[in-house]
Amino acid sequence: MDNQFVQPTRTRSAKGRQDALKLLLVAGLSVQAWGLVMGLGLIILNLTH
Repeated sequence: MDNQFVQPTRTRSAKGRQDALKLLLVAGLSVQAWGLVMGLGLIILNLTH
């Protein structure tokens, strides 16, 4: 009986941590991609003008 109560909470907390890490990873990657796009756009604008 105790094991049934302990197990799901542990897996749920671990899953929540994984989801949070995944969100952080996606956010970091999107920020990097946005910075890359902005940098390339500025370089292209400087070259064309």
